Amino acid sequence: MNRKPHQVETRVIFLRIGDIETVNEKFFAEILVESRWEESKLSSEFDKSYLFNEEKELASAKKYWNPNIYIENALNDVKKTVSYKIMKRFCAKHDEPEDSNLKFWLYECQQIKGHFFQKLKLKYFPLDVQDLSIMVTTFKSNKEVELVKNKEKASVIGSSMTIDKNIWHLHPNVDVKGNSDLIADKNILIDQNQIHEDTSLSIHSLIKFPFIMFQCKVSRRGAAIFAVFAVNPNQPYYRLPISATLLLTSITFRWSYSSRCLPTVNYFTSLDSYSIKSIVLIFLCLIWHVNLSLLFWLRSAFKIRKSIRSSEKSLFANLKSRFSQSDDMLRYNMSLQLDDMQARNSIFSVVNNIDLMSTLNENNNILRRYSQAVPFKGSIPE
Repeated sequence: MNRKPHQVETRVIFLRIGDIETVNEKFFAEILVESRWEESKLSSEFDKSYLFNEEKELASAKKYWNPNIYIENALNDVKKTVSYKIMKRFCAKHDEPEDSNLKFWLYECQQIKGHFFQKLKLKYFPLDVQDLSIMVTTFKSNKEVELVKNKEKASVIGSSMTIDKNIWHLHPNVDVKGNSDLIADKNILIDQNQIHEDTSLSIHSLIKFPFIMFQCKVSRRGAAIFAVFAVNPNQPYYRLPISATLLLTSITFRWSYSSRCLPTVNYFTSLDSYSIKSIVLIFLCLIWHVNLSLLFWLRSAFKIRKSIRSSEKSLFANLKSRFSQSDDMLRYNMSLQLDDMQARNSIFSVVNNIDLMSTLNENNNILRRYSQAVPFKGSIPE
């Protein structure tokens, strides 16, 4: 005859959540795992004549049945403190005798502090929602134990959280998944032959990645390329270094951030896709600025050549005007010299004529004197 498995109600209280190491896929937390189950042998611990609720602390529970609860994804560095208490609950039902209205519960409280393993789904990182899971399970088979969530008290997150709120956004709810939910989940494969997985209870605390802060840095890193267009296009020697610096920064960010902040995965995350697209965009903008700088240099060379030609033409025109002015000056000087020579020649001719006339007059006077002194035969014309 098959006995019905012992039902154990479990809930988890997240007292504190510390560092979340994305690279090592683990997180630090301090939790309280509260499990309870009905134990009929506890009737000897209470007085049945008192029909009201009672609660006592129990020093040791070795003489009572125990489901051997443990945390499956807890790492080796966890510290655990276990305490027990017993409770008598009176449920008034008129159709049943008073003894049957009494229920005796044995509570096991495990306060665990340490690191817990968490497989992260980073396909949509950093815009995804990650689960911080606490896998509550037992060493007993599913024929002996059935783990269910607490029907009276829900799993909660403590108000005093030490998580960095500037980086992480913590959701206030706790999602509880039982065996059927885990089997239905395609991402979690449960082997029915494994005992501890058949009786496991997954309690997830949803934590959202800091998509606002990461998007601002990446967008600032990717959108910074458009700030280069604010630089004067006539100054490509400023645009090119800025674009090249942004390209090298994007490549460095892509490899360094992925190696430091993300585990090794065999698929592209949203950050990888965004980084590659940003690098391609920056590279295309760099090519654009290179072509623009070439056009600028060609235009500058054309302007320089044009200015050289115009300066040469103006120089030739100046030289020509200077040469023409010098020719005019030479001609003017030559004309002045010719006029001077002509004036001098005219003066000299007058002087010569005067000298000639005076010479002729003197000669005539001599001849006359000579004719008077010596008689001459014949006549001398006057």
